[in-house]
Amino acid sequence: GERWGRSHVDRWFRVSHNHGMESVVRNVKDIDQQERDYLQSVLGQDLSENQQVMILVLDPGVVPDDETRGSALDAIRRISAEGARNLAEQGVPADEVDTVLDEALEAVRSRRRS
Repeated sequence: GERWGRSHVDRWFRVSHNHGMESVVRNVKDIDQQERDYLQSVLGQDLSENQQVMILVLDPGVVPDDETRGSALDAIRRISAEGARNLAEQGVPADEVDTVLDEALEAVRSRRRS
């Protein structure tokens, strides 16, 4: 198939360029099947229609300025609030969410120690 590269990112993702940092965010429901298949293979998991994909690229040793860091924090807060609303609408208990997040964080920590 067609090679999935920078032209696809520019075409399909909202790209934000900041000092030392670049981010892309896309709603899974808006990604065509070829790109979704590629992302699923890279991530090693299936993607759901109600999810978003966020890719953040940082330059080593470059500290983003306060405005860039603030913008990134605002984006994370918006995504977190949207996720919390979705969970509440689906009736998922907060303690269940906490348990799943704790398990995910522990899995990441375990991989780093290995």
